[in-house]
Amino acid sequence: MLKLRTTRRVLATAAATLALAGGVTAATAGSASAAWRNGEMYNLAKSECLDGGGGWVSTWGCNGSPVQIWRDIAPTTDSTYQLSDNAGQCLDGGQSSGLFSCNGGDWQRWTVEKAGTVDGRTYYRFRWAHDASKCLDGGQSRQAMWFPCNGGAWQMWSWN
Repeated sequence: MLKLRTTRRVLATAAATLALAGGVTAATAGSASAAWRNGEMYNLAKSECLDGGGGWVSTWGCNGSPVQIWRDIAPTTDSTYQLSDNAGQCLDGGQSSGLFSCNGGDWQRWTVEKAGTVDGRTYYRFRWAHDASKCLDGGQSRQAMWFPCNGGAWQMWSWN
């Protein structure tokens, strides 16, 4: 198990380094609505999925549990996304835990832009509608939060 974890860490570090060194095929910013998918949100740098379990947003090994399945519940006429896990909580930048009951407020709105392609997989960046200078970031600890958008692999998300 330790060898698998170490291998995954080495691969994630290599992918992050490649992304930061310009090995990512850049895509133009803009709506990702045509390619939007619901499901597990996979972080490039951590090789883990966005997880709403335990009462806060974090990253964890992808396991398909309801707290790792995210879906957009915003009206289709809206240009933003509202991400809810299958446990009924929404990604909310106004909460220290990152989760709150879904209410459609500005704190729960996200714009999505294509961030690039690595090994044939398209990655997206989620900007917080309340403060567009902040992006969903996998973080260097377990907790995922909103940090200044920097184009790094910690802020690149895809679907498993």
